[in-house]
Amino acid sequence: RAANINKSILVSLKTQKISFALPESVGLTKKQIRLEANTSSGLPITYYVGTPSVCTISGVDLLLIKKGNCTIYAKQSGSNQYLKASEVSSTMKIN
Repeated sequence: RAANINKSILVSLKTQKISFALPESVGLTKKQIRLEANTSSGLPITYYVGTPSVCTISGVDLLLIKKGNCTIYAKQSGSNQYLKASEVSSTMKIN
């Protein structure tokens, strides 16, 4: 007869950091900017807008709607090897 053995395994997840910055300002004539945040883990990033009346997101493209301050947040939820990254934000003035 086989015996049941319970064993605890301690798994240490690695930390990760997001690097993300928008240009300081851009003219409204630009209309679209590619978002290029990176994580130290290489895992994919999710973006969301804090100012939807000024700018919005389509995939990884930032779409400029009107003049004002556009704030974008970048986050990464983690994986079976990495902890969740601290969310970061960047704000750009649209002229």
